[in-house]
Amino acid sequence: QQKNEVLSFVSEKDELTKLYNRRGLMEHLMTLNQRSISQTAFLILVDMDHLKEINDFFGHSEGD
Repeated sequence: QQKNEVLSFVSEKDELTKLYNRRGLMEHLMTLNQRSISQTAFLILVDMDHLKEINDFFGHSEGD
């Protein structure tokens, strides 16, 4: 039971930020869409540039 909960968490959320990853976000949005057919919703996505270079140069702990 506990291992399944851990696997479910890591398959849907980022371990560091606890935010939905792409898969988790899409599943959550589909659920919201099914429940809220007559409501308007907005989605804002943010992409930060050059994080790979920071991780490569300074290490993942600094990038995090």
